[in-house]
Amino acid sequence: MTDFTGTYKVVSADNFDAFLKELGANDDMVAKLDPSTGQLTIKKNGPVYTLIQTSAMFDREVQFELGKEYEDKHLDGSPVKGLVIADGNKLIQTACIDGKELEVVRELNGDELIVTASFNGAVANGVYQRV
Repeated sequence: MTDFTGTYKVVSADNFDAFLKELGANDDMVAKLDPSTGQLTIKKNGPVYTLIQTSAMFDREVQFELGKEYEDKHLDGSPVKGLVIADGNKLIQTACIDGKELEVVRELNGDELIVTASFNGAVANGVYQRV
C-alpha cells in the first residue's frame, strides 16, 4: 500500500470558496479556511491515521482507521460519521451531510498530493507538495 504519511504544503487551490459555501460555511469561516496558506500532515500510528490540516487561522485534526466508520464534526460542530478507504495511491474519504454525500479524494503521485473535494455539485481541487 502507498505510504501517505508526510507533510504537504499547498501549491494551488481552485474553487474552495464555492465548495465551502455549499457545505454551509459563512464568509468568516471561508476566510479562516483559506487553503492557500494551508498545510496537510498525515501521520500513522499502527492502524490509526491522523490528518492534520492547518492554515493561517484554522487547524483541524481527524483520526480514523481505514475501512472503519469514525466520528467527525461538520463545520457547524454537528456530528458526522465518515469513512476512509485506500485504493492504490488514493485515500477516499466519504461522509453524509444533510443527506448529501461529501467525498474527498487524496491521490499521491510521487511527492505531489492531488486533492479533489466534492459536495452537492460543488467541486474543489488542490495540489500539495511534500515538504
